[in-house]
Amino acid sequence: MPTYFDNLQRNYTDITIAEDVFNVVQNDINGNIEKIRKCYDADPTKSHTLEKLVIDEQGEKKRPATDPTHKFHITL
Repeated sequence: MPTYFDNLQRNYTDITIAEDVFNVVQNDINGNIEKIRKCYDADPTKSHTLEKLVIDEQGEKKRPATDPTHKFHITL
């Protein structure tokens, strides 16, 4: 018995996906990397891991490393 996909007239390889679709995600990821790098470069000996960057920001109103790290978790 043929499956649903066997009966389709078009194959997924017939569909083109423009690069523009991925530009938004790529720009978001690159922006998050820049934010985290900026926090790290401010004091590389103090916070040498992502975990340490996040822990050091606990209790602060602004969290420039925690927010992009959280976005990575959601995106990836």
